Amino acid sequence: DADALQPFTVRLDRLDVRFETDRRAGAAQLGAPRDFRASVTVVPSPGASAEVRELSVNGPLGFGGTQVYLLGNGYAPRITVRDAAGSVLFSQPVPFLPQDNDYTSTGAVKVTGAQPDQLGLAAVFLPTATMDANGLRSTFPDLVRPTLVFTAYTGELFPGGRAQSVYTLDASAMTPLRDASGQIAQFALQPGESVQLPDGRGSVSLDGVQRWAGVSTRYDPARPLALGSSLVAALGLVGSLLIRRRRIFVRVEPLPPTDAGPRSRVTVGALAKG
Repeated sequence: DADALQPFTVRLDRLDVRFETDRRAGAAQLGAPRDFRASVTVVPSPGASAEVRELSVNGPLGFGGTQVYLLGNGYAPRITVRDAAGSVLFSQPVPFLPQDNDYTSTGAVKVTGAQPDQLGLAAVFLPTATMDANGLRSTFPDLVRPTLVFTAYTGELFPGGRAQSVYTLDASAMTPLRDASGQIAQFALQPGESVQLPDGRGSVSLDGVQRWAGVSTRYDPARPLALGSSLVAALGLVGSLLIRRRRIFVRVEPLPPTDAGPRSRVTVGALAKG
């Protein structure tokens, strides 16, 4: 019943993330997450004044019986795609999903307005790009050398009209763009850089990088009942440990009846165990 729900609004203003940077902590701890805090603007109820609050991993927001928790986080590169004439076809932050502890993240850009065919980018975002024997990879989760690596495809973005994830590119009905040597073209961009696509398909620029935060909203109306049941169970356990157990014996013997009626003798005895 929607009428039974209390409306509220949460707007993410800033997400501050801190990773371990002290090399004295050891290689295993370098880059480990240390703190996640989000600055949010909330309207706790319709007509109420906006408030600035802090949302952290162990500090959820409360709205009546509803709790809002901070869960995952990641990067959202701001990507702009232009056609050959310089007209903007796509320009917005694109959330990427982290794949490892160094926040190597994957994502996709889908430009439905490109002509003559639709344009798609299958991309990987590296917060700290490093070239070593294993190739180009991220070696630290924070933004030290942010780099966007992508391959461009042209064709049909949504073959058969089937639903698909916004984080991946279905290239089954698409063709990758190739460079002058005939190889599949791959591009690498850092913030502020732009690159021209082959075959006059326009350009792609990386304008910057934002963070995104994942939140979970929960309403647990049975929590007071669960808490009360737990307290009762705990008291029962304490009582069973502290109160000495006793065995009770009851003996009932018939006696000769009197004029008032039948009689019985009841004898009760108790024995404390131990």
